[in-house]
Amino acid sequence: MNAQPSETDIRAEPENSNLRRQWWESMQPWFAERGYILNKTTQEEEDAQMNEEPMYTFSGEVRYPYSYTGGCKVCEIGCALSHPPHPRVALAQDSESRHVVIKVLLSDSEEFKVLNFLRQEKILLDRFCGVIPVLDMLSFGAFQFAVLPRWGGRAIFSWFGTSKDVLHYVRCLLQGLVFLHERRIFHRDISEGNILANHFSCSNDCCSFTRTDMRSDLRRADRLDYALNDFDWSLLLPAEASLKDFRIPISGTYPGVYEKPNEALRGEVDFNPFAYDVGCLGIQFAYTLQHLCPSIPLLAPLIDGMVTHHVPDRFTAQEALSFLDEAQLEMTPGQLEERPNLRESITVYDKFDRWSNVPPALVEKWGRYRERSPSYFAIHVIYPLCMRPWGVSLVYRTRTIFRYALFAAKYLFTL
Repeated sequence: MNAQPSETDIRAEPENSNLRRQWWESMQPWFAERGYILNKTTQEEEDAQMNEEPMYTFSGEVRYPYSYTGGCKVCEIGCALSHPPHPRVALAQDSESRHVVIKVLLSDSEEFKVLNFLRQEKILLDRFCGVIPVLDMLSFGAFQFAVLPRWGGRAIFSWFGTSKDVLHYVRCLLQGLVFLHERRIFHRDISEGNILANHFSCSNDCCSFTRTDMRSDLRRADRLDYALNDFDWSLLLPAEASLKDFRIPISGTYPGVYEKPNEALRGEVDFNPFAYDVGCLGIQFAYTLQHLCPSIPLLAPLIDGMVTHHVPDRFTAQEALSFLDEAQLEMTPGQLEERPNLRESITVYDKFDRWSNVPPALVEKWGRYRERSPSYFAIHVIYPLCMRPWGVSLVYRTRTIFRYALFAAKYLFTL
């Protein structure tokens, strides 16, 4: 058997990806004994990109939690469902030829703790909850292999057909975040790449944002769902942690998403991880959907309530989901069937006016959710300072000193 990847490089891209690929291939008999057949590795030419292709064709009825396949307009007939290999992940099929993903983890990692916890949540296997379930966990020395159903990336690479489709997308992801937060899981990396759909084809097919394809057919049949995935940086927090008041050191915002909510950038001492997750998902909704606020007005208060810089006013995941469900009930069938426009340009989420074309009656009704302007001091002192590394450090140290001083004063006056 080829040398195992070391415990220190399991997260990193290996210097020689071929060696890591050889390691996965050397594990084929071990996985086969446990009912999993790894996809075969193909390479058309010596210098061409390697791809993984399934060994068998699944011909049964697709049932949750597994995903639909095919419909590729590039390959047309006989799509091999090929994808480039990933160093930490192997594509495979189970004993019934259903498509799965096998991910290697360290046995003492936070990711293993989170995924092993989710594995105990049998409800994830019984019904859709907005989170990719864990099917199996296999031990191998210092490593664990998490087995998950294979879903597809580029969740919205074919655009929504109706406003109802848009709101279904939003609801799926809020449902997933509610599920995680109820179990006190801090995702920490909610980004476009970690949102999956229950359909995949080959990698060549994921190249157009407007293609009419199998995902459109699945949407029309109410069969297309979306879920949160990838717990590389997630944390399992104490069961008694308050969704509104729990805080951890600000260093916990790193690593994770590239564009972070406001509180990660202003020299704060600590932060609420659950509110942070809501902010991350709100930012994703903003960049993808905020241009639709004129035709789907509820998106304006929903997104503002998720990304507001005033964290105590920010929705919890459950509050955002409840708001969505209540507001959607007030939409007419005609409004739900309207075709949403494609995004023509991108505006930074905290600079975009989501309320400019919302009907006045709804502005008045939902005005309490509208993002408030930061204070004069924040705009003209804190924000400019925090645009510089030394400024962030200065603000952080100042906040820390004031916090200790306040704590000391409270202690002295309660003696």
